[in-house]
Amino acid sequence: MSFTLHQLEVFRTVATLGSYTRAAEELHIAQPAISAHISALQTHLGVRLFARQGRGISITEAGSEFLTYADSLLRLRNQFESTAADILALRHGELHVAASTTAGIYVVPPLLGEFHRSYPDVHVSLQVANRHAVMQRVLAGDVELGVLGFIEPSNKVIAEPFLFNELIVVAAPTHHLASAASTPIPLSTLAIEPFLIRERGSGTRADTEVIFARAKLPMRISQELGSTGAIKVGVLAGLGIAVLPRQAAALHLETGELVELSVEGFPVRRSWHLVRLVAHRLSPAAAALREGLVSPRVD
Repeated sequence: MSFTLHQLEVFRTVATLGSYTRAAEELHIAQPAISAHISALQTHLGVRLFARQGRGISITEAGSEFLTYADSLLRLRNQFESTAADILALRHGELHVAASTTAGIYVVPPLLGEFHRSYPDVHVSLQVANRHAVMQRVLAGDVELGVLGFIEPSNKVIAEPFLFNELIVVAAPTHHLASAASTPIPLSTLAIEPFLIRERGSGTRADTEVIFARAKLPMRISQELGSTGAIKVGVLAGLGIAVLPRQAAALHLETGELVELSVEGFPVRRSWHLVRLVAHRLSPAAAALREGLVSPRVD
């Protein structure tokens, strides 16, 4: 049987005070219990820690050596307890988050900025990748939280909606559909327009494909591009139209560089989801971020 930290505490107190009786008074436990702890330690270590000296006790050479190690172990215990308290109070700690490309660029950074203002001593790491890579990192335990739009069912993760992800159709102001009447443009009209779309694995692409598939309409894909930013540049250049999350197009819509087309069935309301492992207990930092994001209900 190995020794316990409590036994080390008893041993150090006896060594410091030089008396079983005074150690019992100091620790508020019975003297026989003190003797039992010291006896158990000596049996485990195979050496005598104290020797009788008249009516008192003295520490042995082995006891003096062991006291050095006991002090170190107890000091480490105290340091860890202090660190654990800081982590629990979010005065220290690390938080690893992964987000799909669009969320990682346009949605998550402002949210992490708010979190940092509340908990400036927590180091936050954000990894940005396509949704498949994000899900794999969550499943592997490399990150505690993932932020995704399109979610495929899985019994290994919990996916909680926390923010609307509104999909809109955008075009350059010079596009012929930009001057369409206020009546919504039929989705069938878009089927003959050249589309700029993200690569396979993108959540926005998956959502767009579902929209057209449900309407039993094809998509005329003009170009596949690896980022939402590249798609916006292409749309601005008049290469076609695109379906984008409103958050990603917001700045260009405000400046008039892009226009939102009034299309039948749009905007399509989706949600950004916070994803975590079912079997994993969140760290205090991850739990605080989740609470801040998920607690306000989606209307």
